[in-house]
Amino acid sequence: MLESISSEAEKHQLTVLPEIHEHYTLPRKVSEHGYYTYDFALPMLILYTLFKGDAMNLLNWLAASPMHQFTTLDTHDGIGIVDVKDVLNDQQIDFTTKQLYEHGSNVKKVYSSATYNNLDIYQINTTYYSALGEDNRAYLLARALQIFAPGIPQIYYVGLLAGKTILSCLRRLKKGATSIATTTPKVKSRKK
Repeated sequence: MLESISSEAEKHQLTVLPEIHEHYTLPRKVSEHGYYTYDFALPMLILYTLFKGDAMNLLNWLAASPMHQFTTLDTHDGIGIVDVKDVLNDQQIDFTTKQLYEHGSNVKKVYSSATYNNLDIYQINTTYYSALGEDNRAYLLARALQIFAPGIPQIYYVGLLAGKTILSCLRRLKKGATSIATTTPKVKSRKK
């Protein structure tokens, strides 16, 4: 299927970029065939590293990562969980998600549930900035890790502007897409 789509795309000077939220081995197999993929495990790996202070899983991941990929920390879907399965073990995933719910700004388990049209096993509904407790230093470190990781960094516009999760919007709309439930910091103009 990818060959068929790619051959048609190439006629129009387009490149196929499959979005695969699945066990990390599937995107790796796709990458081995020369296709770009997304590194959707990186967001949770960086969160685990920053919350736990243990970089071994992240270092091992980066050493094995293909260059033929796009790195991302945030998407309109929030932060994927299924993508990091077996890169982090179940206890490490549980630790990271608990840290998000306990310390991440504007993150509550109910917002990643069926009530808000989200499945917790798939994603945690928050912006990356809010997941890090809106801590500027942690956020800049996470972005630096993303930018220097193997591949091409792709920064979602909400992430580029350090968007925060807006709980009132999320509660009112009962829709978990972080793109509609976010805001960016107000920038004060400096008078000359």
